[in-house]
Amino acid sequence: MRKHYRYMIAAWIFILLFSACSELAKLPVADYWDDYNIKSEVKSRLAADNALRGSRIEVESDQGVVYLTGVVATAEQKTRAAQIAFKVPGVHGVGNQLEFSKVP
Repeated sequence: MRKHYRYMIAAWIFILLFSACSELAKLPVADYWDDYNIKSEVKSRLAADNALRGSRIEVESDQGVVYLTGVVATAEQKTRAAQIAFKVPGVHGVGNQLEFSKVP
């Protein structure tokens, strides 16, 4: 009978541990980390693109949606920046708020 209780207790501990681990993956910290990685990757890709040299683009990410703000010289650069951002894994949408101006 005692062995039976030990197995039941071990089973409950096992169930509790695995359910707690699955809940940890849903914490906001995980979302923050994903957004941080997305933001970093978008910034890196934008900086590496020759067509966007001289542009001043700020990047923010919130739950997989990337927001681009700042100044570019042409409509083509605005479109290009959005395309680059959208190709980053984990990006679900792009809010392109870039403005046109001659960039010094």
